Amino acid sequence: MSINTTLSKIIILLFLYILAMFLLPSGLFQLLIVYSIWIIGYDLLYGVMGWLSFGHALYFGIGGYVTALFIKFINPNPYLALVAGVAAGLLAGVIFAPIFLRQRGAYFALINLAFNAVLYYLFLIPLSSISGGFDGYMIFYSTTFLNPSNPMSISIFGIIIFTLIVMIYIISTESFFGTLIRALNSNEIRLRFLGYNVFRYKTLVFMMSTGISALAGAYLVLAQQYINIYFLDPNLSAEILLADLIGGPGSLYGALLGATIFSVVKLYLGWLPVPWEVTLGLTMLMVILLLKGRGIYNALNDYYQSLRRHKNYV
Repeated sequence: MSINTTLSKIIILLFLYILAMFLLPSGLFQLLIVYSIWIIGYDLLYGVMGWLSFGHALYFGIGGYVTALFIKFINPNPYLALVAGVAAGLLAGVIFAPIFLRQRGAYFALINLAFNAVLYYLFLIPLSSISGGFDGYMIFYSTTFLNPSNPMSISIFGIIIFTLIVMIYIISTESFFGTLIRALNSNEIRLRFLGYNVFRYKTLVFMMSTGISALAGAYLVLAQQYINIYFLDPNLSAEILLADLIGGPGSLYGALLGATIFSVVKLYLGWLPVPWEVTLGLTMLMVILLLKGRGIYNALNDYYQSLRRHKNYV
């Protein structure tokens, strides 16, 4: 992909998110940023490389808790705390990769879920003095630019982080590296025969995914100045998976569309007489039945491409 095309993608997304920052309530916009960052990290692993994970709340929670603990006990500087949270997510990727990536398919998905559940219950009961349990705890920080009393500064900071993550995603997926990791999804054995160290590439993608997921958790802690055990809730792992499936896995626009739909459904449909999870489940059911599991964006893109081919043929 050319540099101009890459820049145009970034500019379009940046314009849309800046517009959303002024149109949406600060709480909804910051939630949108969180899910947008997290879903990009998740889509690298699932949508691009094709490895399904049921336990990505593990890395989201690690990033959140390390950031909160860093501010509370080490240094109230939010930027250093954010770096510490991302570093913890990357370290988790390094530690777990030799164990998790030896598994495949459902085993890989479930071993992530198993570790997520173990850490959740450890933090809920034996380590509740650290995690705060269900009650959680507040954190306090303030800098010249990043000030919790000014929601706009938190939102602008989120846009900066989001832009960097979008650049990483585009460069990773549209380069030769992206071709290799997509090939891991379609024909890993052939890559081995060609002499590529597939485990090294899988580890790198896994680390990118865990690091970006941790970044999303770290940003949410800074945005709401609060953390509790919910950050590690295994149900969150299902949420990010459903968001990716609704929008369309394997594409940047599809993933971000899923994050947008999910954020709106989660925040605004709580007033309905049925829980928002029911609405989300019905939406997911329609996506699977009507769009054959391709996601909204991928289905629309396929339809558009078929119209173009038909027009060219005529």
